[in-house]
Amino acid sequence: MNQASLMNKSKMSFLRPDWPAPAWVGALTTLRHGGVSTGAYASLNMADHVGDEQAAVTQNRLALRNAVAPDMQWFWMAQQHTTTVLEAPQDFAAVMPIADGMWTTQPGLVMTTLTADCMPVLFCHFRQPVVAAVHAGWKGLLDGILEQTLQTLPGEPKDYLVWIGPSILQASFEVSEDFRADFITREPRWQPFFKVNATNPTHWLADLPAMAESVLRTGGVQAVYQSGVCTYQHQQDFYSYRRQATTGRMVSCIWINPY
Repeated sequence: MNQASLMNKSKMSFLRPDWPAPAWVGALTTLRHGGVSTGAYASLNMADHVGDEQAAVTQNRLALRNAVAPDMQWFWMAQQHTTTVLEAPQDFAAVMPIADGMWTTQPGLVMTTLTADCMPVLFCHFRQPVVAAVHAGWKGLLDGILEQTLQTLPGEPKDYLVWIGPSILQASFEVSEDFRADFITREPRWQPFFKVNATNPTHWLADLPAMAESVLRTGGVQAVYQSGVCTYQHQQDFYSYRRQATTGRMVSCIWINPY
């Protein structure tokens, strides 16, 4: 796994971004090991909307919290491939809000995004206490979730460091001509991020992380880092919705250390 480092704590495993973030930033992506979920969700499923036992998800989240940030406040959102980006804590009511991005300037608040092939995109400011977590699937990418994030976060895009975490990579993401046409119509410069699938010439292979990086750099971000890890290919470590529709989710987290 390039551009990232693997960390084990007890039976729970994390992937840490390999990026030059300020010392006061904490960030990780969970792997699928070390939880109590069973069957298709085995074992560290973090999502409560995919059919897993609620008690298991609650226990998994508690175990993660205790292992990583027991004294911090964790925020979760109902992800529906929107372009909504919320600020914590003020935009979070008692009911979990519908959104696909969250950010904060307050220490001790953990921003989260759930994925299983979609891109978890983490942001941190180089000098000021600002962090964000974004869920960017193909629909969110097409609709502008990353542009909306850049417009929402305080300061200039050039002041941010961004990590695109584990997701499905081009070699495993076959799409139709209609899919490609939608993307090229929206942004003709994305054409190089599609290549013909040699084993199925009527279909294409799409490079979503490269498109995401293109959006970020076009928007003014100068420091973008890729995990280079494919969730579809690494079956033992990651959930993949394309590989198995009934499955769990990893969580990618970022926070400002309170000390």
